[in-house]
Amino acid sequence: GDAEAPSANDKELAKFYREIEAIKSAINKIDMSADKLDELYKSPGKEQEIQQLIVNTDGKTQAIRKRLKRIAEENKAYIDENPNSVANGRIRVSTHQNVAKSFMKAMEHFEQVQEKQKKVVQKGIAKDLKSLNPNVADRDIMAAVENDNYGHLLDQAQLSGAHAETQTRLNEIRSRNQDIQELEKNIIELHQMFVDMSLLVENQGELLNSIEYNIGKTKEAAKDAEIELIQARKNQKAARKKMVCLIIIAICIVCAIVIPIVVTQLAK
Repeated sequence: GDAEAPSANDKELAKFYREIEAIKSAINKIDMSADKLDELYKSPGKEQEIQQLIVNTDGKTQAIRKRLKRIAEENKAYIDENPNSVANGRIRVSTHQNVAKSFMKAMEHFEQVQEKQKKVVQKGIAKDLKSLNPNVADRDIMAAVENDNYGHLLDQAQLSGAHAETQTRLNEIRSRNQDIQELEKNIIELHQMFVDMSLLVENQGELLNSIEYNIGKTKEAAKDAEIELIQARKNQKAARKKMVCLIIIAICIVCAIVIPIVVTQLAK
């Protein structure tokens, strides 16, 4: 015969899986971008390519974040609208959770690459500041760089040497400081998105717990109903037995009354 047409729920789940696969593919590209960024940081003169890669990756992460948030809302709506499709609801929520965690891992990878580069740039600035300010302790220079509070060291270098080489190195430090500012901005944005996704995963976890709770309540209700049915059957059997006993007693009473009368009549 003809194959059975897929139900609306099956079509909905197939559509869900297609979108999940597309998101997984985009997450994989972010992971690859992190590796590529790490290589570009090691190559001089790649600033423009680095900036373009960061901008493109930021666009991808924002798009994935929006899609995952929308799917989370759709999952909740699906569960509310399809209370009898518990299995599909559970599949949707757990799959979404796993993909969101993969996304968080990819973002963390990208953030770690930038964090590592930030430290490299900071060490370079500290080295240059030390050469321009040899009397300042290393730990003071590093602390000033890490806290982004080394303007006074640049001013001292400016006063101590106004020749062209000093000016060039000062300009390089200021340029690298702008790089650090940009890196910090990207790192903060990624971290905020990471926190946002953590909350999303937590909310989906609560939704999954809610599904499990409802399944438990349904099973409990079914078990109670089964117990009540068994008890009702027992009561019904007991009532039938009681009725049979009453009928037998009634027959015995009738026989006890009728038989002597009949015997007496026959004796006459």
